[in-house]
Amino acid sequence: MKNVADALLAARAGGSVIPVADQAAQNLTLSDAYEVQAIVVRKTGAVGGWKVGAAGPVATPVWAPIFSLDIVADGVDLARPPEAKVGIEVEIAFKLHEPLSAESLGKADIQDVFSSAHLVVEYVESRLERPADATDGWKLADNQINGGLVVGEAIGNWQNLNLGKQRVRLSIDGTPTIDEMRHNPGGDPLRLLRWAASRGTGHCGGLRSGQYVTTGSLSGIQWYRGGTRIRAELPDIGAYVRLDL
Repeated sequence: MKNVADALLAARAGGSVIPVADQAAQNLTLSDAYEVQAIVVRKTGAVGGWKVGAAGPVATPVWAPIFSLDIVADGVDLARPPEAKVGIEVEIAFKLHEPLSAESLGKADIQDVFSSAHLVVEYVESRLERPADATDGWKLADNQINGGLVVGEAIGNWQNLNLGKQRVRLSIDGTPTIDEMRHNPGGDPLRLLRWAASRGTGHCGGLRSGQYVTTGSLSGIQWYRGGTRIRAELPDIGAYVRLDL
């Protein structure tokens, strides 16, 4: 898997994305993808968060690291050129105040290992040509085509909220494009967090204190050009995130 990891690292460093033909020439299983993730993490730097998600409420989740250098605060200007195409996903993330591991599963309430919950916007920038058409293995090898995470302020009283179902409002250059109740496709976020805890601490260092763990998109992926102004809100609980692409 070193050749795949090297190609992804080169793309991260500003080189060309991996062509569709190269993707088609090498089938990647999920096991292969996790091996690639581990190689890329060893050569890239600290992990500041994780994205955990599932296609359905009973589907087996997958996970991928998010690098610390790609986690930024509300109000950021990513300063992408006009020709850039960036994906946007509205999500909930939980911040760990202690490591998440198999031992965490023994707690009466897994929420106790988290210090806060946050509305976040994941921005998607893939190292793959035509990422929407890539196989599951290639997407997972590319850290689930993650670009980074924009983190909003902590959500008050989060332990008593249904964070898997919320009204979502997404405004683009001041115009609302989504304003409706949305569900997390993976179901209960706590199920996803328990699954991540059951993976242990081996993969890419595991889930550590201070990291953010995202639990699936409430908006689906939306693609916009560089220079676009984004505002994501959960209006019923007063949470928002702003960023410029």
